[in-house]
Amino acid sequence: MTQLISILMTGLLIAGAPPVLTFAGEAPKTLNYVAIGDSVAAGVRGGIYPPGSEPGSDKGYTDYIANKLKSAGVLGDFNKDICVAGATALELAQRVGADLSGPAGKEATAIKNADIITFDAGANDLLGPLYQYLMPLLADPGSEWYTDNRAVIGHVSDIVQQLMGDLNSDAGLEVETNIEAILGDILAANPDARIYVMGYYNPLPAAKLYGLDLDAPTASFNSLIKRAISAAAASGGSITFVETMKAMGENPESLSADPMDIHPTEAGYVIIGDIFWKIIAKDFDLPTDESAKAEKVKAESVKINMPAVTVKKGRTLQLSAAVAPPDADQAVTWSSSNAGVAAIDENGLVTALKTGTARITATTADGKAAVTLICVTA
Repeated sequence: MTQLISILMTGLLIAGAPPVLTFAGEAPKTLNYVAIGDSVAAGVRGGIYPPGSEPGSDKGYTDYIANKLKSAGVLGDFNKDICVAGATALELAQRVGADLSGPAGKEATAIKNADIITFDAGANDLLGPLYQYLMPLLADPGSEWYTDNRAVIGHVSDIVQQLMGDLNSDAGLEVETNIEAILGDILAANPDARIYVMGYYNPLPAAKLYGLDLDAPTASFNSLIKRAISAAAASGGSITFVETMKAMGENPESLSADPMDIHPTEAGYVIIGDIFWKIIAKDFDLPTDESAKAEKVKAESVKINMPAVTVKKGRTLQLSAAVAPPDADQAVTWSSSNAGVAAIDENGLVTALKTGTARITATTADGKAAVTLICVTA
């Protein structure tokens, strides 16, 4: 019997079956999880700040995945020591390479024993010029950051054009090479690990209101990441690209209403983590929450009656939201990105308080959201 089980297990592994194998009466196999990445993996929230000083640093999508594994009763060790805010692909390549080539320390041991490894990096390599422009503005209360967002967007647009050029130059090739090196080093140390690499989302969707669309540059950058994955996995190994751009783009609440805030909100981290989790759960034959959800009519979309509007200071404006389909719950929660400029009550009544702009969001119980831009004039 023991020999038969051994033969069956060998056959399953050769066929690429998930490594979570159980028999009657046995507890599920525990899975060790290692997270490697930048601020999105670390859990930074709150905007563009000097690396390591961002407010709201706590839990990222990696913690969401770990909690899901824990809830499924299979989480073994969880290590996110190599999740570093502001880290570039070069810095992570150097750190992972040094950890795996040197004495067996905590991080190297964790990588070698991991069943699941999530990874994201590269954005900070290319965003250096953007940081260099924005950080002095953030530190100066009298700068155009606080007085003229449109001027800031204009400068950012020029920088984005430079970044697009970088993607197709030696700078882009260097990022690709470093990502490939990280993934290759991991596979060399642990060829049985399943690696999941995050594709980036458009970090500044609100900038579209000012004529700056980063969808194309983000898609190009994700293509670079995919090339690195293909090269690293050419000799074998399990590396999966995790697409986040579409889901993040469809959920305005996933990112801050600040047009220059690149980090996810708490809702955004949950969205990214859930995308990872669905893939991981399928790979390891783990239960998901889908079967436990009560049957009800879900909201498919929500629309605010005014997509953008200008209001004079001191005036009020009544907004309304329509949820589709009509038999879904029509209740929405209203919020303002800048309540000092335009406040909104629970019934959708906007009060214009001072000159400036604010994004008003209507969010359904199912998490669908719509946004309108309020411009308050003197």
